[in-house]
Amino acid sequence: MDDGHTFQLTSGDGTKLFARHWAAKHPHATLALVHGFGEHSGRYVDMASHLAGHGVQTVAIDLRGHGRSAGKRGIIRSFDDFRADLHALLTRARELHGESKGPLVLYGHSMGGGIVLDHGLKADPGVAGIIASAPLVAPADPVPAPLRAVVKLVAKLMPNASMKNAISGDQISTLPQEQAEYERDALNHSRLGLKTAVEIIENGEALTERASDWALPLLMVHATDDQLTDFAASQTFGAAARADFRPFPDVEHELHNDTSRAVIYQAIIDFIDLLSGRV
Repeated sequence: MDDGHTFQLTSGDGTKLFARHWAAKHPHATLALVHGFGEHSGRYVDMASHLAGHGVQTVAIDLRGHGRSAGKRGIIRSFDDFRADLHALLTRARELHGESKGPLVLYGHSMGGGIVLDHGLKADPGVAGIIASAPLVAPADPVPAPLRAVVKLVAKLMPNASMKNAISGDQISTLPQEQAEYERDALNHSRLGLKTAVEIIENGEALTERASDWALPLLMVHATDDQLTDFAASQTFGAAARADFRPFPDVEHELHNDTSRAVIYQAIIDFIDLLSGRV
């Protein structure tokens, strides 16, 4: 598989971000990709390589505190840190997109899905459409109000405090090979900052409140029995946003790394082709 051309971007506060570009021979569209919590852009090699073969170039970053990017693992000061990282990604994606015909599309998985949905609610998101895969609108296991209050207080007093939030292979895929690859990937991490946890949950709540304001073409995909992000919350957002919402039974959180892989790849291509008027 093609690991892509690697380079470095600088986020708004100077944080150095590791980035990848998977070029297509004759690109007719560009996909800007944001990964999920605890993982990194290198885990999308198969998907990006497949899309490149269908004329879609992909640009991706490791968010701060993830993968090969700078920053303490799993720590942000506020959700604006992720917004700044996304801005750096989209700036570079637009440069690579250049005068190419076809759409610039934003894709986010899990926590990255919450980040791209937040971006889609901006007054001028600057993309043709958005794809949200198992977006973190709400966690699969709700956080009890008393615990949340304690976490929020500790996060305020100790903004760099973190806790272990390990994700097991069987939570991300039903395929043994994918489970094993996830668990042995040294670039994956399991540290969740308390401030980060508060920020991503509050972002999800803000998304739910504003879902009816959504205006962009939106494709959402989610496993019906997802163990990490809440299917029902995603479905509710999708309905209010008038999204093309597609449920997937019998798979786990990473639909692109499960038995649904081929269907997901095709759904992405079809969505992009629809935006570009190729169908």
